[in-house]
Amino acid sequence: QIVATLGPASFAAPEAFLAAGATALRLNASHMTAAALRLAVSRIRASLPFTPVVVDLQGAKMRLGTFEARPVRRNDTVSFDLRGDGISALPLPHAELFASVSVGDTLSLDDDRLHLTITVCRTTSLEARVAEAGQLRPRKGVNVLDHPVVLDDLGEADRLVCEALAGLPGLEWAVSFMSDGREADWVRRMVPGAGTSSTRATCSIGIRVPSCASSRKVRIADALLRA
Repeated sequence: QIVATLGPASFAAPEAFLAAGATALRLNASHMTAAALRLAVSRIRASLPFTPVVVDLQGAKMRLGTFEARPVRRNDTVSFDLRGDGISALPLPHAELFASVSVGDTLSLDDDRLHLTITVCRTTSLEARVAEAGQLRPRKGVNVLDHPVVLDDLGEADRLVCEALAGLPGLEWAVSFMSDGREADWVRRMVPGAGTSSTRATCSIGIRVPSCASSRKVRIADALLRA
């Protein structure tokens, strides 16, 4: 298949991608709420009832929540909370991370563009000092540089998406940032029918992933989506 990704500027005109040769449409769940995804699928189905729609989950990658992007300076203190409001504390909706960190650990944000040193740890919140000036951006990746946290199931955001879209016809499910393919089983547990001929659990990989690393993932997943 030729899969075209829909974004904010193209949600209203998916037919243009099909006219240009696309055979399926992709929605990136990493940057959309569950409610927005359900609305997008419903709109596509209204005009294109038989076109395959791929919902690409964020998979084994932790991300910050939603807030207004902001610059930070060296030595600024940034507060994070499991359910942060985006103002007094940034949302970091991953209990696994809070359970794994200690004072002195380094947080790596936004594909290693920003480093912060943890200065205060609590059960569901922490404070960290900015190492170098940069930009804090929402929905970007986060992990512990010293000892990365490995997820063992779908995160809360992905689970909400699966629940919101379960039962909608003609969906295929992709998982980005697969580590070894077991993430496809996470989807199969959450989505009734995933893994069948009508609802596939697909491995979504970047173009630089070596073929030897991809082979195991494809054996466990039902298909491969190369981005």
